[in-house]
This record gives sequence, structure tokens and C-alpha cells, in this order.
Amino acid sequence: DGLPSNTIFCSHQDKAGFIWIGTRDGLCRYDGHRFQRISELTPVHKMNSTTFAITEDSSGKIWFSSSTGVGYYDPYTDHAGPLGFPEGKTIMQMMADSRGNVWFASNSLFRYDTGNGGMHTYSFGDSEPSMIVEDSRGTIWILDRSGSLYTYDRLNDTFVPQETEERFRVIEATQDNSLLVATV
Repeated sequence: DGLPSNTIFCSHQDKAGFIWIGTRDGLCRYDGHRFQRISELTPVHKMNSTTFAITEDSSGKIWFSSSTGVGYYDPYTDHAGPLGFPEGKTIMQMMADSRGNVWFASNSLFRYDTGNGGMHTYSFGDSEPSMIVEDSRGTIWILDRSGSLYTYDRLNDTFVPQETEERFRVIEATQDNSLLVATV
């Protein structure tokens, strides 16, 4: 009750304890008592459409992908707006890393540097990235749709394939430096 739609695509609990919910009819915040659409929090925001993914960066800014692109909400300034990216791409997976980057997965992988506003693009041959995780050591892991696993080489700004005998479906990093995987 209280959500604009009963179709939920994603959720995220932020550092302040709010629950953010991505629905077919937009992004909502739950404060423990009531739901608020992002358009109620900041009326200037025009991206209140189907929300597919949510993450939070180290500064507390909420990032989300919707059917009209990527947007953000800054709870400290109560400002929201579009990133202006991507044109014609649907972002189904996103992750903010410990170094101030926000990663977006679509038909390619994108890294947005929140410090300087730079956007970097990475491709994986004939495949597409499907999952992005960061472990407690700061290593970025990418799983592509074919089940191959990659790690990010920060020094060379490239991804290195990890040799495995298995193909993976799901990856998840734990707090004790382990990487959990589900195989095909």
C-alpha cells in the first residue's frame, strides 16, 4: 500500500536507513511510515518513470536508472536531475564503488567518475556485462552474459579475463574478501 505500482524492479536501503524502491511507475522512498515518490521530494525532477536499478555513492547521493535514462537524487541538497546518459540504452545493473565511480551495465559497461564528470566505456566482445560487484579489497568484478568473469585493472583502465573452467550466472562479494558464484 502506498506505492504507485505493485510492480517492483529493485530496492536499496541507504546509509540514513531509508528504503528506496524502483517501481513500474517511478522511484519511491520509504521512511518507515509512508512512501514518497521522488517527484514529491523534488518537484523539478522529470525522470519519474519505470525504475530498474538503484545504488548509493560514498557521498550519499542516490543514483537510479529509469526508462528515460540515469538520474540522481542528493538528499543533502534536495536536488535531483538527469545525468544526460545514456541515449537509447536501458541500464539494468549499476553499482557505486569505493573510489567515487558509478558503474552502469547495458550493452556495454560504463564508468562515471563523480569527481570530474568523465564517462568511460568498456566492451566485452560479443557479450554484454550482466553483473558488477566490488569486493572489500576494492577489486571490481564483472560477469558477462556468457558467464565469463573479469577483474578491473585500474592502472591500465582495462578488464582482465579470469580463467575458469566454469561459466557463472551470479556473483556476489562478501565482507571477508570472498566471491560467491552460482554456476550454470
